[in-house]
Amino acid sequence: MIGKILTDIRRFSLDMIAPRTCPCCGARLSETEDEICLRCLVSLPRTGYAGLRTPLRDFVDNGSGEPGFCAAWFFYDHTTDFADIIRSAKFDDRPAFARALGRLYARELLSAARVSGVPGHLSDVEILLPVPMHWSKLLGRGYNQSREIALGISEVTGIPVADNLIARKPHRTQSLQNASRRRDNLVGKLEAIRPGELDGAHIAIVDDVVTTGATVRECVRALSVSGARPASVGLIALARSAN
Repeated sequence: MIGKILTDIRRFSLDMIAPRTCPCCGARLSETEDEICLRCLVSLPRTGYAGLRTPLRDFVDNGSGEPGFCAAWFFYDHTTDFADIIRSAKFDDRPAFARALGRLYARELLSAARVSGVPGHLSDVEILLPVPMHWSKLLGRGYNQSREIALGISEVTGIPVADNLIARKPHRTQSLQNASRRRDNLVGKLEAIRPGELDGAHIAIVDDVVTTGATVRECVRALSVSGARPASVGLIALARSAN
């Protein structure tokens, strides 16, 4: 109780000095709004992709484990204001924002599971594996937004975040590549370590945006090459490219 009061006082003080604003519309956030204003949150172009039977399963069908729980929160279109959600999480030095997005999405997923009662929801996932970032890129950015998103999901669900995926070599940014170059760009640069820790587990790879699926498929390939034997491998992304 005392902790919540102190948090509210801190937030109020910060809002007086530097008001929080919605990354989509720029409106000032109220005390009860968490990073995105209610109007934009309601208007978010949700994909409806959450479960065991979504188009996203095609991105995780190249491994030794069965395709598992797959979900993406909203459609990403760089021409809309909603794209600023991803840009803010990725490029504006806002790891706390990326983590808050993970919390927001996890709450929606859990709420949807309670309402539908259909199996194949977030509760099936036992391990979250963020898409890794090479140390040289991490040094420049200061944080891995995929890991922050995973940590936000973990705060709500209790699902642990593991570090079994690593980037052994740097690669050019995926956003500037076409589909074939995205695949070639990552081959052999991601690696799974301590594969035995993943045996028999239901895993979800966590990323900010999934476009062609090249990054996720390379993560799945790295898991398979390592000898890991997960029960299933799925995907949780904040956004799915609309293109």
